[in-house]
Amino acid sequence: MKRAKGFELMKIVFITNLSTFDSKMLLTLKIMDFENKKTTPSTHFAKTTKKTEKAPPTKAPSKAPSKAPSIPPASSYGSGKVYNVRAFGANGNGVSSDSPAFLSAWAAACHSTGTATILVPAGFTYLLASPTDFSGAGCSATLVLEVDGLVVAPKSPSAWKSSGASAHWIQFTDCTRFTLQGKGIFDGSGAAFWAKGGSSRPMAIRFLRATNVQVLGITIRNSPMVHLKFNNCNGGLIKGVTISAPANTPNTDGIHFQTAVSNFEVADCKIGTGDDCVSVGTGTSSVSIHDTICGPGHGISIGSLGAGNSVACVTDISVFNIVFVGTTNGCRIKTTPGGMGAATRISYNNVTMVGAANPIYIDQFYGGGSGKSNAVQLSSISFTNIRGTTISPVPVYLSCSSTHACSQVVMSNINLVHTNSQPLASYCS
Repeated sequence: MKRAKGFELMKIVFITNLSTFDSKMLLTLKIMDFENKKTTPSTHFAKTTKKTEKAPPTKAPSKAPSKAPSIPPASSYGSGKVYNVRAFGANGNGVSSDSPAFLSAWAAACHSTGTATILVPAGFTYLLASPTDFSGAGCSATLVLEVDGLVVAPKSPSAWKSSGASAHWIQFTDCTRFTLQGKGIFDGSGAAFWAKGGSSRPMAIRFLRATNVQVLGITIRNSPMVHLKFNNCNGGLIKGVTISAPANTPNTDGIHFQTAVSNFEVADCKIGTGDDCVSVGTGTSSVSIHDTICGPGHGISIGSLGAGNSVACVTDISVFNIVFVGTTNGCRIKTTPGGMGAATRISYNNVTMVGAANPIYIDQFYGGGSGKSNAVQLSSISFTNIRGTTISPVPVYLSCSSTHACSQVVMSNINLVHTNSQPLASYCS
């Protein structure tokens, strides 16, 4: 094994005999109950959600009206008021667009006081046009969008009116202390987009310029591209969320953070898609991802960073108490040659692999271009308590730049076994 300059001493134990691996360990993993989780609004709002690691206990878009429409009095909902989209004209037949009703209910709740809930009741299928944009600017109430029904996107790509890099189905803009929750499902109807291919497909749900938001309990599935994206957001909790798409669907990341995103927590989620379960892009800091099951998918990834010779900045990312099931990668960091900037203080701790490929993977040559001298500097990275089964003969792969070598990379207590009892090796360059 070659050892690159700047690497700390690694303590790696490869178990090559399945009989020596404690199979009970995998059977006693904490598997969260995603079917019966509660979705009561939480009192948690992130001022700083970076969490200390510990063992688990363990063509013009639609816009809301500027004034609330004239409607019957809202009914009570706990300590606040409820605005049922059915009372605003939502048909719930899955054929005619319910976007106007949703936006009218949102506007009425927005202009109320205290806590106001927009209710999307169970038992109906609601078709929302693309794009459907909800704005929190100027709202006097603390808003909760309770989705218990099935919300579907248009099936035909020609019916989607949002295009370009920020193309989306549903967007929440300028929302503060907003909660999206419920037992319902958002279905992005992505099949026609997957067959069409290309990189300009829209995302399902996007938060833009949000502060202290929560996404609790909902299911998001079959997005044309990224399922849940955050840009220019500070403070958030994503808990008990299920995200799914077939394993062969391109670029269908579960959760993606990028550009001025900080103080977020992802917890108790179940994510299985055709790309990264969670991807951390440039401009992201102070994010913790924990107690989550990932698979199928490409793992939990930092990057890619530095594409197009850009400057990247990622700091203080903590990933712990994770189970990777049948993923093509586990703990992955990827940067593109020619990029600049830094990614630092990144940790993966207490992670279990179940038939996963590439459990530990750093690649500073992602996308090719090995002849470029610049690279995103990687430093202060740790992999601790990584165990389980892998299908890769080289489960630890570190490919670092010769001009901007990875530094302060520490590994401890790495215990991996090949699913077929094959011998294992590591690669460092």
